[in-house]
Amino acid sequence: MGSLKLGIDLGGTKILTLLIDEDSKVVSRAKTKTSKDRDFDSITMQMKEMSEKALSDAGALWKDVAGVGIAVPSPVDHATGTIVNSPNLGLKDIQAIPIFERLFSKKIALGNDTTCGIWSEYKAGAAKGTGTAVGFFPGTGLGGGIVVNGKLQTGIKGVAAELGHMIIRYKGRRCGCGNRGCLEAYCSKVAFSKRFDKLINKRLNKSVLTELMGKDFSTLKSSVLAKAYRSGDQITCMVLNKGAYMLGVATASMACVLAPDCFVYGGGVMEALGEELLPHIRTGLNEHLFGLQPQDVKLKLSMFGDDAVALGAALLLEDCGEI
Repeated sequence: MGSLKLGIDLGGTKILTLLIDEDSKVVSRAKTKTSKDRDFDSITMQMKEMSEKALSDAGALWKDVAGVGIAVPSPVDHATGTIVNSPNLGLKDIQAIPIFERLFSKKIALGNDTTCGIWSEYKAGAAKGTGTAVGFFPGTGLGGGIVVNGKLQTGIKGVAAELGHMIIRYKGRRCGCGNRGCLEAYCSKVAFSKRFDKLINKRLNKSVLTELMGKDFSTLKSSVLAKAYRSGDQITCMVLNKGAYMLGVATASMACVLAPDCFVYGGGVMEALGEELLPHIRTGLNEHLFGLQPQDVKLKLSMFGDDAVALGAALLLEDCGEI
């Protein structure tokens, strides 16, 4: 059996594959846009193609690979190996492990994307050496991950750590899930897009965002947010700072529940603007903290950025018994 591992981040917009060695170092990577037709057979073929490209770029062969870890934007029922519900991919109740075993003819580990994200940070990144860690990953939506005493917390049918759907405001903003007041309705690119549409298109506030991307904010990118924010654009700064503050409120709630050794913040938004937004997260936390002093709560930015999810998926292969 080989010593290399493949980690695949199967996202709604991209598929990222990493080839890692026995020391968890990235040997090569391959990336492509996810098939728009949302056909599962087409998507699995893309996964195989990107895996073969990563191997080819490294001069490696399939015989060198011990297993394939796969991260999906869905709760994963580890008892059955089922992708429970992934609206971004149009997948629901897919018993995926047997499909991937046939596709790759390798040992398979399957996990939720942001759960994999915190796992990589816990094993080798910002949370390495801690006992308990919580991760928040704001991007298009907002996902989370929890490690307690070295074990990933996945819960019934894999729906534990859906931190984006913590209710942080009673009868607050409507979330895409149908509930009101979810964290994701305040701190995600979807939430930011809705606020920009209201403040700029409906209330006619001026913003540099219209110069950068017009008036359709549905395809908002983290790089555009960063450019507008760093230009000092009032609307962008107000919306993002409020989102970060609300993320701090959610952090305070989790501090009461788990009092973890550290919190880790990753995802596209934090990768682009982490240093700027972290102080606003800290403010929201400090103003709502109970039982702990601010200095007791460690806030850290992801070390692995865009690689965190795929790397964590590969690392699941070593730790399937710890899920």
